[in-house]
Formats: sequence, structure tokens, C-alpha cells
Amino acid sequence: MIQRATSVVAINAAAMTADILGIQIYTRNYSTGSFHFVWSAGASPVGVCKVQASNDDVGPTNWVDLSGTGAVSGNTGNGMLELPVFDYKWLRAYYVFTSGSGTLTCRAELRG
Repeated sequence: MIQRATSVVAINAAAMTADILGIQIYTRNYSTGSFHFVWSAGASPVGVCKVQASNDDVGPTNWVDLSGTGAVSGNTGNGMLELPVFDYKWLRAYYVFTSGSGTLTCRAELRG
């Protein structure tokens, strides 16, 4: 069995001073994965990390929050959102800002 794998930087050192939308990742050839959120250089950032999905054909505009979120607290930290099995055309990382500041990076690991 041949298995595809890819690693994608979904959010690259973005300022945590507003909501952050990660890049749109075409995932039709993948069926499992995880998103690892890492924040640092913070001044008490508070928010929520999510993964969103879409089944739009091209240039997705209709996004749905997947179940499971990761709360951000503390000046530095990290969290993992796992997708043990999925069947979506598109995924993206999403950070919902509440307060504070910091720097956020998110890496997606996908297999299929």
C-alpha cells in the first residue's frame, strides 16, 4: 500500500492580535492528519485554535468549524488538533482572537 504524506505550514509566524485564517489546503488525497499550533513571544494571548473544512469545488468560501478546539493561554505553549479520519476537499487552520498578543505558527501533517 502506497501512502501519501505531506507537511504544510498552515500559519507562519503570524501576529496574534486579530483572527488568523491559515492557508487553504487541498486535502482530497488525504484521509488523516493533525494540526500543531505553537505560540510564543506572548503578552498573555487568549484565543481559540480551530480547524475548518470545506467541500467547495474550487476556491472554497463556505467553511465549517470541525469539532474540537484548543484554548490558547500563557505566553508560550502549543496544542494539537487531531483528525483521525476525514473526507473533506479543503482544510485550514483558524485562530479566533480574544485578547493579548504573541506569534502563532501552525503546521499540518497529512497522510492518505
